[in-house]
Amino acid sequence: EAFGHVAYNDSSKCVVYKALPACFGPQLPAEGLAGYLMRAIPPNACHAIENPPAPRKASEKYIALIQGCGCSFAEKVLHAQQAGYQAAVVYNVDSEQLITMTSDDKEIQQQIEIPSLFTGESVSLHMEKALQCEKGAYIRLLPPKYYFAPYQDNAKMLQDTHIMRDIFYITIAIISIVVGIRWCKKARKTKLYTYKRGDKHDSCVICMSDYKEGDLLKILSCSHAYHCSCIDTWLHTQTGKKTCPFCKQPV
Repeated sequence: EAFGHVAYNDSSKCVVYKALPACFGPQLPAEGLAGYLMRAIPPNACHAIENPPAPRKASEKYIALIQGCGCSFAEKVLHAQQAGYQAAVVYNVDSEQLITMTSDDKEIQQQIEIPSLFTGESVSLHMEKALQCEKGAYIRLLPPKYYFAPYQDNAKMLQDTHIMRDIFYITIAIISIVVGIRWCKKARKTKLYTYKRGDKHDSCVICMSDYKEGDLLKILSCSHAYHCSCIDTWLHTQTGKKTCPFCKQPV
């Protein structure tokens, strides 16, 4: 595989971005190179850039994150090297397209002594918070054919996020439809009725009072009738399945 990778541990998972090694400068070591990724200042590194923090120990390394616009790739990497960075990651602006970094300036090529990779803009966007830390984001640059598992590149991560979002919305829609259907069925089974003298319904078994002319009754699906206020209170106080207070059928 021609691709290298930029690996970043985000909480409990390892997020990996595809990258292409430059055609100039040394290649990454076989085991990769780990260090703190920091934004170059100025971002496109077309001029001399600010130095990284002084390392607290010899093994501490810093990697410059550089915008891929404004000047040649070799100039950017050379400026990172001159500032004291041990590697450089150049990213595409407003695009995930990967470009092989080349240079026609042999004089600059011969001066470059640090490895560099080119990647998409996702590296800059997804690690925005981590890059605001004093030391930047701790990452590992992996050369082509480096084996690691499990991994998740930026395209797959975005695809999985979209799939999970779609599943969430579909689940909510299904739940809403099911609840709506059940509510409609119950509404159809329950009828409101104004009592008239001589009707077959004579008294409410909940309050034990006889119906009076004009009382508003609620007739359940089992055909038993109650004062609206009485049956509403009864059903509200029931936990679990709602039943008729007289025949105990579910309503």
